[in-house]
Amino acid sequence: MEKRNHFMRKGVYSVGIWLMAVAFSPQIPVALAAPNTPPVSESTYGNLYVAEDVMANQGHFDLGLSYGSGLGVPQYTLSGVTLNLEYWGTDLFVSRLSIGRFRSTPTTLQSLLNEMLDQNQVALSSLAPETQVSAHLGFSPLHGLLNILGRHVVSYDLIFGAGVGGTKYNSPLPPWAPALDLFVEQKFLLSTRFGVNLGYTQFWEHYTDDTPNSVWLNRGVFEAGVYVRF
Repeated sequence: MEKRNHFMRKGVYSVGIWLMAVAFSPQIPVALAAPNTPPVSESTYGNLYVAEDVMANQGHFDLGLSYGSGLGVPQYTLSGVTLNLEYWGTDLFVSRLSIGRFRSTPTTLQSLLNEMLDQNQVALSSLAPETQVSAHLGFSPLHGLLNILGRHVVSYDLIFGAGVGGTKYNSPLPPWAPALDLFVEQKFLLSTRFGVNLGYTQFWEHYTDDTPNSVWLNRGVFEAGVYVRF
């Protein structure tokens, strides 16, 4: 019995000595625990990730095509397409050149009025925009990533801006009228290159005919479109 206890104590001592050798060996922890590259703390990794995300949204162009529908004009309904070229120098500011082409259709009330005037041989025409050219400067106070239903992440921009330009009406006097506008727009980048946009623009146009009379005309346009980033 004593002989058996002697061997058991000897085995326990042997295991203990082996564990101490493993724990204090200078080579085994390096081989088992240390990676080939030094670990990066979570805070450092987060800072690097944010810096790369901000830089990725600087210095690029967006080329887009939008379809718009006008409102605020009782004489006709307005629709058209607009070509936009944007340059993002930073993730906060954007400059834009826009060229729009519009088509106007008389409303039902205006059509009835035209028929009544035609019977009395009186001609009546409504001023309607045909072409719009403008330059804009926008500011994006809200920029980031949106998680849609936990399945898809898109880049999002909310933009407020103003522009100046000219509007060509369906009247030869004058062919162009100076215009001002304010706009708000939302942009969703669905992939690395393609996105969609939704926005609203309010126009004010200073129209002067061949008489000393002049008038400020205003109209609003809702727009939805697609764009490509490069």
